[in-house]
Amino acid sequence: MRKAEPILIANPDYAYLIDWFWDLSSARSMGFAGPDPIRLTDISAWSSLTGNMLLREEIGILRRLDFAFLQTLAEMDREKEGKGVAPKEERNLVEREMTPAMFGAMFGAT
Repeated sequence: MRKAEPILIANPDYAYLIDWFWDLSSARSMGFAGPDPIRLTDISAWSSLTGNMLLREEIGILRRLDFAFLQTLAEMDREKEGKGVAPKEERNLVEREMTPAMFGAMFGAT
């Protein structure tokens, strides 16, 4: 997997994109291996439903945020697997512990 480029939203005028990302992320589909990437069709539907018209630049930032989010979750899974946790195929979602780091990664809380 390629390394995520750091995403810095230094301009406070773009801070709303973090809120938009978490709104989009909350409606993402889940696959067998975990959360699926946010699709362009998801962004289009969200834009239509909310009335938020996105610029190409904003879509690119949202997609990079999503890539970084998914890469972070994958790294967390690899770290867990290295610490004696059963391989993914042997885990059951019910048995998966919700850690503070996972909660923060999923819901943006600290």
